Amino acid sequence: MGSATKERIGECLGRAEREHRCAFPSDNTEQRQLDRLVERGALLRPYRGLYARPSYWDELDKAERHVHIARALNKLHPDWIFCDVTAAAIFGIDVSYSLLGKIHLIRGSSPRWRSYSALACHGVKYPDVVRVNGLPVTSLPRTTADCTRRLCFSEGLVVADACLARLGWDAPQLENYLENLARMGISDGIEHALTTASYASWQAESGGESLARASIIQLGREMPELQVHVANPFEEESWYRQDFFWLDATGGPVAGEMDGKLKYLKEKYRQTKDGVTRSEFDVIYDEKMRESQISVYGVRAMRFSAETAANPRQLDPLLDAYGIPQEMAYCAQPERKVHDPADASLVPGQYKELVKTDGKLQLVVRGKARRTKHEGFRLPRTVHR
Repeated sequence: MGSATKERIGECLGRAEREHRCAFPSDNTEQRQLDRLVERGALLRPYRGLYARPSYWDELDKAERHVHIARALNKLHPDWIFCDVTAAAIFGIDVSYSLLGKIHLIRGSSPRWRSYSALACHGVKYPDVVRVNGLPVTSLPRTTADCTRRLCFSEGLVVADACLARLGWDAPQLENYLENLARMGISDGIEHALTTASYASWQAESGGESLARASIIQLGREMPELQVHVANPFEEESWYRQDFFWLDATGGPVAGEMDGKLKYLKEKYRQTKDGVTRSEFDVIYDEKMRESQISVYGVRAMRFSAETAANPRQLDPLLDAYGIPQEMAYCAQPERKVHDPADASLVPGQYKELVKTDGKLQLVVRGKARRTKHEGFRLPRTVHR
């Protein structure tokens, strides 16, 4: 390879990396050179006609790789609209990596639009299209509707939780959106989606937490409180938040923590609000200090991995060992949850705090409810073809 060609290939790859996408050739000559580099092991071909340096690609997780491919395809096909789990990944939702084997698109009217091994084309009626970081995708509510209609309960709950957190909605608002779609004739899988939506919570902070809660629901265990604030007993105005929290029959507190490997291995998960990157040691040390300090309240810490959280059979004996009550029998597909208007469930802006009154621990509601950000959201009136 001549120096001029090498420089040209280097610029092609460098420009792609700066734009956070895969590289693609500008002509046949460049493609032949890129293919030769793939044969020599100097480059990867993650998708037909797209290329990346191994050193760059290896630093990306599966979701980042998926979005890199989508961003490159958008450059090549600006009219393509991404939907389903690809749209969810572009929104930054923690969909399971196993779902990201294909790029999901809205099917066009041309006969060439067909699904194959790396591409899934969907017929989407009345798509509501927005742009996220320059990429055309179905809106977050519509993406959530499509995912919850197609995916299993646990995977759909991940997307539904993220939707509520981003929009400031509660579960009944998402259910109302789904019911409106049904009235417009979009009925396939809608009952399944409504069931998933009825259990959604804006308080879940990661896909792993959503998967854990889905397993708890399927197992019929008592539902935990989410993101409970526990005061640091040795430092005023300092608080710890627990992913899951139960008060057992005797009033004994149990805190559940979902420990994914990424929060130790990936720098972006170790950054503080001030942008400071903590070391793996600092993360583990802080966790040990937190457990030590909240143990003053008699809190028992139950830790589990992301793999355990996603597998009800693995999570069940752990919940049993910590005395989490069994309320119903196991059910892989729960029945739709009925919301009681009298139920004082939390709304965005509120949280529960562990307090000790007269020697007894209890959870009290704190914070002020805030107006939902997308309260006036309406379905699109025009039909996009």
